[in-house]
Amino acid sequence: MQKFAFIHTLYWILALSLLGLLPAGVYAQKADPGIERFQAYKSGPKVFIRFIISAVSTCDGILIRRSVEDGDFLPIREIEGICGSDSASITFTEEDELPVFNRSLQYLLQLGRSSFSDTLNSFFTETGDSGYILTRQTEGWKILLENASGELISLLVYDVQGKPILVTETRSDFLEIPFTKLPRALVFFRLYHSKSGLITSGKWMF
Repeated sequence: MQKFAFIHTLYWILALSLLGLLPAGVYAQKADPGIERFQAYKSGPKVFIRFIISAVSTCDGILIRRSVEDGDFLPIREIEGICGSDSASITFTEEDELPVFNRSLQYLLQLGRSSFSDTLNSFFTETGDSGYILTRQTEGWKILLENASGELISLLVYDVQGKPILVTETRSDFLEIPFTKLPRALVFFRLYHSKSGLITSGKWMF
């Protein structure tokens, strides 16, 4: 009886240990150290993924995977054949041919069958002809802008009588405005780019 109890206990210890060894997810693995300068960037209406495979690192095929707003990492591009070199670093620049804008993204490189990069967080703003996108957040308004070069962008908001209500600026690709900074009324605005001048102007009704 004691022997049976001992075997039963040992079985559960081994089972739990094996469960602890299982990876939490498909990509819960140590990043490949042979990948350098992994980046994604927007150029006009296009998005590109660029990375370097360092010298001596090689693999059999590369899959570029993308996740939209914490969804599954789906393959968006495949580079077939042997990648990398025994003697020199190799730079890859690949286009995301179906880019996603105005949503949080993550990119991941799969080298061969089992080697992965770190995940790369990205967000690309596409405003179209309006020059901006106004969204409501928990505590205020957020204005999305296209400003990949990091130039100074200024926002001027004024009331129906032409009196300035708010003047703010950014070198980022967004502006955040608390609800307390804007009245619940009709306001007019102008967005300026430090180099190209007026981006757009119009009115908002809050």
